[in-house]
Amino acid sequence: MVIVAPGLLVAFAAFAAVALYLVSPPGQEASRQLAEEAGEAGNQAAKTIAEELNRIRQAAHNNTEKLVDIAPPVLSQTCPKPRDKSISKEKTKEDEGKKRRYAVSIHAQGTDCGGTTSSTIGAPAVNDSVPIIVAQGLQLSADTQSMLRGRQLEIRQNVIAKAHQYIETGPSVGGRFGQRSFPVLGVRGGIRYDVDCWGDGPSFIS
Repeated sequence: MVIVAPGLLVAFAAFAAVALYLVSPPGQEASRQLAEEAGEAGNQAAKTIAEELNRIRQAAHNNTEKLVDIAPPVLSQTCPKPRDKSISKEKTKEDEGKKRRYAVSIHAQGTDCGGTTSSTIGAPAVNDSVPIIVAQGLQLSADTQSMLRGRQLEIRQNVIAKAHQYIETGPSVGGRFGQRSFPVLGVRGGIRYDVDCWGDGPSFIS
């Protein structure tokens, strides 16, 4: 003899009642309505999800367009243009091709040399691509003195000594540049001894 628990009997009875109801015409109608409602709910949920996806996609598209509009000026401000190497090379060649020029002239001037303005007696100026050194200046002065006659040289002995001191002390002051005249005091005629330094910078720096 099989003994069945009362709970199982109750569950079985309920299941049987539900089964009988579902296969009955009213049960079938109720099942169909439930299915339709479930389908409509599923469609509505799917529609809502699709609308949300479209909204997200549109927002992303709009943000991308904004980034494209903003990016060019930002990049132009933060990323410097590369230097044109060809221009740099041309500039270097130009600088190399342009040699610096330095020159020194030492001469006597005055009425005893032919005039007080344009007439002078002196050795040819020294020109070089580097500053003229002290030894070159002193040698140039010696060459000029060799061109002066007795009285012309004698009257300028003191100012020639001053001119040599001016040349020799050039290194201590960073060189000499421009015209420097050493006039003979107490005489007429603009008698003097000149040291002129010109060009791209000072001479007598060493």
